[in-house]
Amino acid sequence: MKDSWIIPCNIKYFNVIEHFKKQNTVVWKNSFTMKEGDTAYLYLSQPYGEIKYKCMVVSNQVSEELLQKNSYAIVTKQSNNYFSKKPKYVELQLIGEYPTGKLTFEHLKAHGVGQFQIQARIPYQLKPLLEITESELIYRGDK
Repeated sequence: MKDSWIIPCNIKYFNVIEHFKKQNTVVWKNSFTMKEGDTAYLYLSQPYGEIKYKCMVVSNQVSEELLQKNSYAIVTKQSNNYFSKKPKYVELQLIGEYPTGKLTFEHLKAHGVGQFQIQARIPYQLKPLLEITESELIYRGDK
């Protein structure tokens, strides 16, 4: 069974907006168990405060060569994550972009989402909102 995830993105540390203007894949730290075929929704922190991108995990086995080509993804600070001693990475393929204001923190909060500090599975209460907004997704994965 494929999972869906919310991944927080602080654009002060990595500007995924600019990145997706140039390419349609991104290498991301895999804090838990994202696997090939899973869906990842990227939540942009303030000043945006919304889910902006929908991606698919195309690989959960990122080679050292690919990681080095995407050095922005390399973890420089040691993690306190009990489950992971060595950082793992996934490659995400951009599917599309949501219109501004569609999946704001207030919308998400009303559908069972709390804080965004770490990657987490989508709560079941949020799935109907994501399905409704799917029709407004601007497909961009063809770069």
